[in-house]
This record gives sequence, structure tokens and C-alpha cells, in this order.
Amino acid sequence: MNQTVRYCLSLACATLASAAAVAQVYQWKDESGRTVISDSPPPGKYKAKREQSAAPVAASAPVAATSAEKEIEFKKRQQDAKEKADREAKEKAAADARKQDCAQAQQALRVLESNERVATINEKGEREIYDAQRRKAETDRARAAVAEWCKP
Repeated sequence: MNQTVRYCLSLACATLASAAAVAQVYQWKDESGRTVISDSPPPGKYKAKREQSAAPVAASAPVAATSAEKEIEFKKRQQDAKEKADREAKEKAAADARKQDCAQAQQALRVLESNERVATINEKGEREIYDAQRRKAETDRARAAVAEWCKP
């Protein structure tokens, strides 16, 4: 017998054994007083009973429920951890962006408060040098940006 056939046979046996282990066992007495044990319930009233030999089945039912509950709890913990990690990543990205905006605002304020000439390019592509009034307006705007972005 080759290895594939052995594997298939062992898989079939395991499947049948597990199906039998999960099945409900019913026991009742028929009209003649004989004890009947079956996997299907009797007609009318019946009393479900697991056989003593099926003790592992009886033990596996609560374990299966506990396993399912554990699986649900595990998935919930995974989801909570993922949400927490996502939230922390967003908070870190926002903090990094705020830090970068703060640094840019501080640099702009340093340039505007220096006595060096400051210029910009207008919509025509021409260079315009800031006069005192424009420098003051831009300096005030830069201070407001520093106050907004560089909060502790």
C-alpha cells in the first residue's frame, strides 16, 4: 500500500471517529421492555443519555464551548490590540506633523525677526522684497503660528 492510500484511509477513519464522537446517543426501552440505544431519538418522549463509553464526548462538549469562548475572547483581544496600535500610530503621526509644523513656524519667525532682507515671488514670477509693514504682518502671523503649533 503506498503512502497516499494510507493517508487517505487514516483521514477517513479519523473523520468517521470524530463524527461518531460528536453524535448524541439516545437510550430508551421499547414496548417489549428491551433497552434500545440509538443515535436518533425514539418517537414520542425520550430521555437523552450519553453512554459511559462516550465519556470523552461528554467532556468534549463543555470544552468545545469553552474553546469557542476562548477563541472569541482571543479575537476580541486581537481586535482591541489592533485598534489601540492604530490609534497610537495616528497619535504619533499627528504629534510628528505638529512637531514639524512647529519647527517650520519657528524658522519662519527667526528669518522674519532677523535684519536680513526677506523676499517672495509674486504671481508674475517677480521677486518682491518685504517692506516694514509687510514684514510686521508676516512676523505677527509667524508668531501666531508658533503659538498654535508649539504648544507643550
